[in-house]
Amino acid sequence: MASTPVWFGQLLGNDEATLKTASDILIKYIDNILANPDQPKYKCIRLENNTFKAKVLSARGALQCLKAMGFVQDPEYIVLPRDADLRKLSAMRQSLVQRTYVQPTAALPAAVAHRPSISVSPEQTRSFLQRVTTHAEHVLMYEDRSLQLKARSCIPVDRLDRAASDAVRRVEAATPNETNTISQQECLLLELMHWFKEDFFSWCDAPECERCGAPPAQMQSIGHVAPNSDDLRYGASRVEGYRCSMCSSTGRFPRYNHPGKLLETRKGRCGEWANCFTLCCRAMGFEARHAVDWTDHVWTEVFSDRQQRWLHCDPCEDCCDKPLIYEAGWGKSLSYILAFSFEEAIDVTWRYTAKPDEVRTRRSLCDEDALRRCLDGLRTQRQRALTADRRQQLMQRCVVEALEFMSVKSADDIAGQGRTSGSMAWRLARGETSGDTGSTSAAAAAGSAAVAPTAIIETSYLFELSDGDVAAKRMRVRYSTASDAYYRQHADHLAKNDAPALRGWKSGIFMAENVQRKVENDWKMAYLARRSGGSEASATWTLDLSSHSCTVDRASVCVKGDVFGSGRISWSVSADNGALVELDSNSQGGAMPELDGATMITVTASMQGGDGDVAWQHTQLFRQSSEEKLLCPLDIDLSVRSS
Repeated sequence: MASTPVWFGQLLGNDEATLKTASDILIKYIDNILANPDQPKYKCIRLENNTFKAKVLSARGALQCLKAMGFVQDPEYIVLPRDADLRKLSAMRQSLVQRTYVQPTAALPAAVAHRPSISVSPEQTRSFLQRVTTHAEHVLMYEDRSLQLKARSCIPVDRLDRAASDAVRRVEAATPNETNTISQQECLLLELMHWFKEDFFSWCDAPECERCGAPPAQMQSIGHVAPNSDDLRYGASRVEGYRCSMCSSTGRFPRYNHPGKLLETRKGRCGEWANCFTLCCRAMGFEARHAVDWTDHVWTEVFSDRQQRWLHCDPCEDCCDKPLIYEAGWGKSLSYILAFSFEEAIDVTWRYTAKPDEVRTRRSLCDEDALRRCLDGLRTQRQRALTADRRQQLMQRCVVEALEFMSVKSADDIAGQGRTSGSMAWRLARGETSGDTGSTSAAAAAGSAAVAPTAIIETSYLFELSDGDVAAKRMRVRYSTASDAYYRQHADHLAKNDAPALRGWKSGIFMAENVQRKVENDWKMAYLARRSGGSEASATWTLDLSSHSCTVDRASVCVKGDVFGSGRISWSVSADNGALVELDSNSQGGAMPELDGATMITVTASMQGGDGDVAWQHTQLFRQSSEEKLLCPLDIDLSVRSS
């Protein structure tokens, strides 16, 4: 868990007057250096200076504060070396200003130090800040108790709680040598996000035709149309117009901005997704921010009590804690990313980039000092009514967050996923031991999101016999691509209240290479496919009966594969008794006597071939309607006996 440095705690322990005086002087030192980075006189402080002795050295922790910024002490002076990292000063300034309960913009660590001279007109700055203020005001709706109750009534709270508890137990069992591996809160967040994407909200590029039922692909844009009074009531000042190419009737898609209305429509693009999801997070008791990317994307940040840091959460992608996904995975050229809550307004750009120097050159829409003052003012106003303890807690978080912003990030090491830290348990719980980013948004489905060229996923996960399996003399493993979940129920048909055993296709994989899950939102289909650029791909699932000294009595394996053009899919089932059975691409089961007596069986799918730039899409495993969540195109059903 991240913690506040001891010396900073000592500084905060001074009386109010001493602390304020020392902080003001330290901030002045920092401002002089950042404004004049090439002037040595601002980097040298004489220890016997009367002001320094009386107002800085007299404050406990103040000298250590300077040393933490990079200052070096000799018998007569304390000096900042010529090659010192000025980002440390920027981060320290942010932390010091926060002690007066005004948290400066987190852009400071990278944006102030050696900031390029970018001329921004007052009109541009004014327009930018108006938008900032609008976003800051919007998030206050998430604190409306009636809206939170409405959101909570839509959420299957008990089911998600049970699933989170099950996830905690599975992770703890999988990582017995780790302590403090995962929390109920974190697992509940992951379950909430997965439910939101898979069961509650849907992507909408265009509406279906209300007259003839034509799919969105048949609806042609005719530009914006005038909003009606109901549209305006729920913040839809923009209404998109469409004409059906099948029957020529027109349709409307109001871009609602009211999260309460979105709980009813349950559809939209990233703006609607993040807007509604942030409300759901607040309704479930999470501390949440609404994060706005000025290059046209929106998501949520949620605070982890266990890790004491903010987690990036994108409900469109069903991905958590992968902040570099946009820059390294999607290839976005980021500029400004601001996060808003009822307590804070903060520039979080530096969490999402491994290229801060490039980002600074693109920040040309607003004067940096004006942006900082605006965020400072918003934060002062929001935190004025908070208790002293809460303000101090936010201040301490600010210290840790500033250090995070300063940390060096490398997308090359993480295959575009933006994950550089976290225990195996944390990554295992999110299905992120390696490989691709998991679920695919509509933007990615349309081809706008870059996909890493190769990935090997080797979790070595084994489906093992449970006590219930032994009692029933049956072990069954099923996977639904639509719900992206594995089920262990024995009944022939899944019921709506059947809880998944595992979430995410990777969570039940023994090994996979160059495989991704794909969702076609236009056609409402989901499947596993090769990753773009890969000529071959494979996936393997393994069932182990040895833990209860059982063997296979009878075996049935149902699989489904769709091929197009010259695509090829081959299926095989092997066992530890030496058996090897080849399956058809769409096997509906049937007796496999070769597997009798085995204690471990492995099912493998291999994909090759295909034509043109979309060859990867010509081999698809388990293709099914994304609405058929109770159908499982992978079904491995074993009758077992004691050996």
